[in-house]
Amino acid sequence: MNTYDIIDPCALKRIREENAEKVNFEQTQQLIIEKINKEWKSKSKIHQTISNNYYNLEYTIKDCYNHTGNRTIEFLNRSSGGKKLHDYNWIDIKNWLRINIL
Repeated sequence: MNTYDIIDPCALKRIREENAEKVNFEQTQQLIIEKINKEWKSKSKIHQTISNNYYNLEYTIKDCYNHTGNRTIEFLNRSSGGKKLHDYNWIDIKNWLRINIL
């Protein structure tokens, strides 16, 4: 939010705090997306939990070979609704995570 032309110190402080919180949220979201995407592209089996002020995610990534892909990611907690993706590990899943999970 724009802070120009605001002279009330209380309102200015509140708006700056809201802006800082929004930036912190966006940075946290981006770090989570990059972390999960990097783990997706690896070759190892992963069971991970991410807990912070904004998210509580528990997920597994494992190999599962068939004609539609070679990796499966499944979110186990209720907030994500048990979402599952099966695809190839060379596919970039950042947009899928942004749309379906975060």
